[in-house]
Amino acid sequence: MQNPASPSPVRQGLGIPESAWVVISVGNFKPQKNPPALAKTVKIVLDVDPSIHFLWVGDGELRKEAEDDVALHPHSANVHFLGWRNDVPALLAASNCFLLTSLWEGLPRALVEAAVARLPSVAFAVNGVKDILIEGETGFPIPPKDIQSAAEKILWLKNNPQEAVRMGNRARLEVAKEFDI
Repeated sequence: MQNPASPSPVRQGLGIPESAWVVISVGNFKPQKNPPALAKTVKIVLDVDPSIHFLWVGDGELRKEAEDDVALHPHSANVHFLGWRNDVPALLAASNCFLLTSLWEGLPRALVEAAVARLPSVAFAVNGVKDILIEGETGFPIPPKDIQSAAEKILWLKNNPQEAVRMGNRARLEVAKEFDI
């Protein structure tokens, strides 16, 4: 999780202030990953708090649709579509929260990687997500397709930074007990 005391080269490279709250999502832009729900969640969050930044890592058939949807929002400059990257661990380290809106998953590797990076997560509670997230302890598994709850949990984490750090630390401990990245 981003430490405001030490400048992040990732944030500097993307033009994101060190003090900004950053939400990251990593995955393909395909129906399974549900980019339309992620875009809607992003817009709800930005309507409430336009200082938040979103990193969207990945590519695929629904990317242009997601970019076009977000481009219409007045704070679209805070949404960074990064494509595929080789520096995902550094991107996770520069972030404060992980978001996953998949409609189905086996074991979502990106969610495990987020936990290893000490990020609390907000994710639709489908299949393998329920095996990783512990409500209020490592993040928030929310009902699938409930974008309003996803947005509310992201805002809650931003407004409760000590709890977010506690959850991120707990996520790392829990994942290390169960999974070998």
